[in-house]
Amino acid sequence: MIALNDKTRATLKELLNLAWPVVLARIGIMTMGLTDAIVVGHYASRELAYHSLAWAPSSVVLTTAVGLMMGVQIVTARLRGEGRHSEIGAVLRRGMVYALQIGIASMLALAVFGPWVMNNVSFEEGLGAGASGPLVVFALSMPFYLISVAAQFFLEGLSKPKPGMWAMWVANGVNIGLNLLLVPDLLGLGVDGAVASAWATFGARLALAVFLIVYILRLPEAKSWNLWTRPARDPETEREQVKVGLGAGGSNFIEVGAFAAMTVIAGLLGTNETASWAIVINMSAIVFMLPMGLSSATAVLVGRAYGAQDREGVLRAGFAGIAVVTVLALLVALIIWPT
Repeated sequence: MIALNDKTRATLKELLNLAWPVVLARIGIMTMGLTDAIVVGHYASRELAYHSLAWAPSSVVLTTAVGLMMGVQIVTARLRGEGRHSEIGAVLRRGMVYALQIGIASMLALAVFGPWVMNNVSFEEGLGAGASGPLVVFALSMPFYLISVAAQFFLEGLSKPKPGMWAMWVANGVNIGLNLLLVPDLLGLGVDGAVASAWATFGARLALAVFLIVYILRLPEAKSWNLWTRPARDPETEREQVKVGLGAGGSNFIEVGAFAAMTVIAGLLGTNETASWAIVINMSAIVFMLPMGLSSATAVLVGRAYGAQDREGVLRAGFAGIAVVTVLALLVALIIWPT
């Protein structure tokens, strides 16, 4: 039996306390996509194929953009570790600016070039055209979602992950309700299927962003963080925030790009193959959110220890996170393997 000292046990306890809301929040992201797939697939398999193809390029751009926002979480945790609480608000303010810049650029890129790509790839007849509508709607929701990501990362960096978790599941409720209303066009709006589901996602992302921003602004500590004050320029911290984001964004792009490529290949095979792959990828993505959530919690603890110049704390938090993720991954593999 491995003996753990008091500091390691304390780190593990803090990691798990921080991780479980983050994990549930990340699972909520994928549950939203799974809900879309179930409701749209029940409505029509061809509509599910449209939805899946539209989500492929959207997911690559979205997860890359989310990675670019990762600096908000890490720098917030570091400044907190350094005791520079009055500068924490500047991190969120910069994050919101980045979210709008990246979100609008992503929205325009997807809305302008996405339909052209869809209609010029050799998909089964009608698939590209059918995917273009939901793709444009997904693009429109990009700025709102990235604003919510910046807010959620900020709260996680402050070791306050529960509001983000609850907000994500409230957004899931909004998404489910809108899907059930809009996909079969119960309101008689003349829009149904994949496009309607994309509008449900738009509504859920908007609700998520509003909830988190209002919550943060109402926090008693908001004034001490100087959220309302325009910060002085801090080139070093600004560069660090961008640098962390570039690394995470590049990693996300490579990883999710591979999955998106599989969706494109499924689209080349046909409608049924694309719809089937949509279900598989959404189910597997939920499992993937477990280590992703734990890694985010680990990053917060490492960042805070780094800010406090606690070298042992950095190593302890890092190795604790790696150990927990390894054990969890093995358990999940053993559970899934028989199926």
